[in-house]
Amino acid sequence: MGKQLAIVTGTSSGIGRALAERLVADGWKVFGVARREVKFEGDYQHVQLDLSDPAAAAQLGPRLEAEMAFASFSRLALVNNAATPGQKRSYGEQSHQATFRNIAINLSAPMALMDLVVRIMPEGAALRVVNISSGLAHRPLGGIADYCSSKAGLHMAGEVLAAEGHENTAVLSYSPGGVDTEMQQSLRGEQSADFTSVDVFRAMHEEGQLAPAEAVIGPIMAFLENDTISGFHQERFGG
Repeated sequence: MGKQLAIVTGTSSGIGRALAERLVADGWKVFGVARREVKFEGDYQHVQLDLSDPAAAAQLGPRLEAEMAFASFSRLALVNNAATPGQKRSYGEQSHQATFRNIAINLSAPMALMDLVVRIMPEGAALRVVNISSGLAHRPLGGIADYCSSKAGLHMAGEVLAAEGHENTAVLSYSPGGVDTEMQQSLRGEQSADFTSVDVFRAMHEEGQLAPAEAVIGPIMAFLENDTISGFHQERFGG
């Protein structure tokens, strides 16, 4: 097998960080994207970008193309992990500016990155795309319309990519369930008067329902390294 290149967003913490560490340990070349600068031992390059910026994918593209010009890769992977929990406000109390920014991070940027990897995919290489989804892509919950809606949109965006039938391409919409991340801390840290669903997230934490990030990345790794799959797939951690 030739060299393997992965682009992972949100590598500064949580699932993105755990996944980047695992990929590097398994011999992948990893380009990590996050607003905060992070470093890992091994073959890791960090790209400090704000994914709410419409130019983010265009800024990443030349760095990836330069990398691929000097090495042959048999597999290209994209993991759209970075996300914001949204503004945690009900309709009638939302910031319109925040809505546009949140949708950009959770949906527009992943779509732009999917377009980018299709454009630059080396001839003959396998392309694997993982979009980190959520049960809230299919379950409405008060106060987080921007998060629920963007995750539902990301699920469909992945289905469209798979339906286009690009050669050697497979897409996974993966819901990791409750994970102990900064996002969860943010969700349960709100005041009940401001965020109508805060008790849902407080209960998940108090009842020990949150898994460590390292525990939920196994299905992602299995998908990225599978040589026989194609089309669209969806999976939830733990079945």
